[in-house]
Amino acid sequence: SKLVNLALSEVLISIEDDENSERCGWMLEDATIVRYQAGESQVPHVDPCDATVLFYLDVSSSVCDGKCASGGETCFPLANCNVEAHRGRCLLFFSSLPSRSSSSVEGYERDLLSLHHGARVESGVKVVAQLMFNAAIAGTSGQDHSGRNRSWLTYVNL
Repeated sequence: SKLVNLALSEVLISIEDDENSERCGWMLEDATIVRYQAGESQVPHVDPCDATVLFYLDVSSSVCDGKCASGGETCFPLANCNVEAHRGRCLLFFSSLPSRSSSSVEGYERDLLSLHHGARVESGVKVVAQLMFNAAIAGTSGQDHSGRNRSWLTYVNL
């Protein structure tokens, strides 16, 4: 847990530094910590950003017995992929694609394969930190999204 918190702190520090943001080409749009109790879940959705990083900070039972919570997977139903929630795990996925048509106003399309939801936590507690990023191309207003990754699923071996 200390290692995850340290890593998260370092990521946030480097993101807040304007020089690092320019160099890496990603701008932090939102950072949220969410706590899910037993019985809670997240509805299916596509994130309103280019890339999302989820840090699983705590997945434990509500009793001090050292057991893990059950349930709470991050599910990508259109990709037939479920990621189990484990403390210390980090998940990166992309929610947008370069535009296939020049008529796109913002220059990108949503990647429907990134549709996901948080499965119901069956027991215990799940705590995640969610960081949402948008591509920031140096020398532009951030609206030029050419050259961005194709579907994130093309880069992982499912």
